[in-house]
Amino acid sequence: MESPLKKAAAQGRDFLTEHEAYDFIASLGIDVPKHELIADTDALEKRLAAISKEYSSRVVLKIASPDIHHKAEIGGVAIVDNDPETLRSKFAEMLASAKNARPEARIDGVLLMEMVEIEQELILSLIDDATFGHVLSIGKGGTLTEIFKDIALHPAPVASGDIEKMLRSLKTWPLLEGYRGAKGADIGAIAAFAEKIAALARKNGDSPLGDFEIAEFEINPLVTTKDGRVLPIDSILRFREAKKIEAESAHPNLTNLDKLFKPQTIAVVGASDTPQKMGGAILGLLKEKSAARIFPINPKKDELMGLKTYKSIGEVPEAVDLAVLAVPAKFTPDVVRDCAAAGVKAAIIISAGFGEMGAEGKKIEQRMRKVAREAGMRLIGPNCMGIYYEPTSLSTFFLDPDKTEIPHREVNNFTVLSQSGAVCVQMVELTGNVGTRAIVSYGNMIDIDVADLAAYFNDDEGSDAIGIYIEGLKNGARFLAAAKKMTKPTIIIKGGKSRAGGAATVGHTGAIAGDYDVAKAVFKATGLIEAETLQEFADYCKVFSFLTGRPVAGRRIAVVTNAGGLGVLSADMAEKIGLEVAQFEDKTIKAIGKLTGGLVLTSNPTDLTAGVTAQDFTRAAALLLEDANVDGVVLIPGIQPHQMNSRTIVEELIALYRRYNKPMVVTITPTEKRIPLFDELEAARLPHFDTPEQAVRALGAYLKHFAPRQRLEAIGK
Repeated sequence: MESPLKKAAAQGRDFLTEHEAYDFIASLGIDVPKHELIADTDALEKRLAAISKEYSSRVVLKIASPDIHHKAEIGGVAIVDNDPETLRSKFAEMLASAKNARPEARIDGVLLMEMVEIEQELILSLIDDATFGHVLSIGKGGTLTEIFKDIALHPAPVASGDIEKMLRSLKTWPLLEGYRGAKGADIGAIAAFAEKIAALARKNGDSPLGDFEIAEFEINPLVTTKDGRVLPIDSILRFREAKKIEAESAHPNLTNLDKLFKPQTIAVVGASDTPQKMGGAILGLLKEKSAARIFPINPKKDELMGLKTYKSIGEVPEAVDLAVLAVPAKFTPDVVRDCAAAGVKAAIIISAGFGEMGAEGKKIEQRMRKVAREAGMRLIGPNCMGIYYEPTSLSTFFLDPDKTEIPHREVNNFTVLSQSGAVCVQMVELTGNVGTRAIVSYGNMIDIDVADLAAYFNDDEGSDAIGIYIEGLKNGARFLAAAKKMTKPTIIIKGGKSRAGGAATVGHTGAIAGDYDVAKAVFKATGLIEAETLQEFADYCKVFSFLTGRPVAGRRIAVVTNAGGLGVLSADMAEKIGLEVAQFEDKTIKAIGKLTGGLVLTSNPTDLTAGVTAQDFTRAAALLLEDANVDGVVLIPGIQPHQMNSRTIVEELIALYRRYNKPMVVTITPTEKRIPLFDELEAARLPHFDTPEQAVRALGAYLKHFAPRQRLEAIGK
């Protein structure tokens, strides 16, 4: 049988009509309603006797036309009795109505379908997102989905087990499961159906799509019936010729990234001896701290900061690993060409004024990228602050050190990748006690992008955790490939969440799910840890940096406090984010009772009351840490009356943290006098947070990421 897609394409169409879509779905081995296309009244007369025997007492009639998408609006849909006179009458009426309403439309006839008894309705779609590629979405369907935007999304293809998880994540899951005695849907059958649709995203030689690919495939509704079937009742299927994907664009490119972070030779183009100028600030930083050999480039100077200066990069007597371009935008393309001709391995373009300014700037970026690619040179930027890399004391962050200084700590294990230089600066301030291994401000991503950098630092032994700030992506497929392979905990925050979905769609899904909804689904499916705010991002960075290596057995937490209200707020947050409040072992309850003289009713949260001493607080905390039912502890000596000396409790907590290897966090009511004590806690790598909600949310992110759980199936094979 000729492919319905090929036949439609030959007629100049990029979509299938409803009956063609049924035939295509059936070719996938999927059950579809019994149906037939009846071209005219003569064809109907020949089939009337058979229809009365082969179909039930009622049938569905739909006008069949490639030019009419909204059939109901022109009287093109009807449920009628299955008897000859009714069928003749309604058939003729429907054809006449369609021709009258849309005289220019091509009418193929009328689609006759079996009438099914529906129990549950869903909406299922496969859409090619402009950034990430094919995404499967599923929801309960009807007005509930549209009003509450209640759909679950996942990059496609998707395994049936993950589709079941998608269904369980819906707000309307109780209706699917069976509410108040109502029969639940066959979730396994729905997932199996959806898995076959999601598999259409896989581009391989066995694809039933042939030389085509899905642009949009929406089944609305997808129904379950009283006799146990899962059926597509109506659908939209738009397709196009399959796009050719360059292999190199689909995977992170690590070529020459070592030259970016571990260069032996560095040229500063646009170097200056004026610290207030960008070229002067960068040259000063590199000369002071970097172990690499530095070559200033300035055609008007013979010497800068005691270093011999060269008129052009072509004059440098050694091979240049890294060039830092601190020149105005109008000179940058020529400098990029000079660097490529000189065999430079990597270059950082600091200046702005390119793609962010509009179409002409983007054209200049494309030309610079082409020059660099042909020479095998990697580019980072433009419109960026460049890099800070602690192991090689390399920094191009041209900031006044009196205003922003990247602190060096005993342990420097956290890497920040940011599209925005301002976010890099803010993160330095918000995570002042976190030891930073690397910060990369990558700007407009004309070559090196966030996927390349994430893959590079995932392989970097000294980076134990990675934080990423993104606004947009130029290559979602490459980002997805990198995200799937991340083994280091990776925290991500996205700017630009409020923008509407960019994909133009005929169906309902595009109106329900915007760009951020798809991005959020990708983050979740690949195990990235999403932060909603910059403060939350900083909190997660801190907890994953400090608690690195502490084993996690589950999501059960204990809260110990001397202030009952703070403990209650902690328990509320724990429940909100999906943690369990641990049930203590009997021996723990007895031991705490003995410690407090029976004056405290041991529960979780455990309120030791304001009369507890620092020593007794940490003794109680130790009992919770020894409890096999506790996976992590929130320590809240939140108020400190006279008998709890601030200095003593900090020393006790540090000793506790060093003695036990379970994850723990602390929150103490912040006052100006206590800030130095918080710094002491964090110098010992015990994370402190100002509020119990912050502490619980951060600890929860750590526990949920590492807790043993059923991992999502790999996306694709």
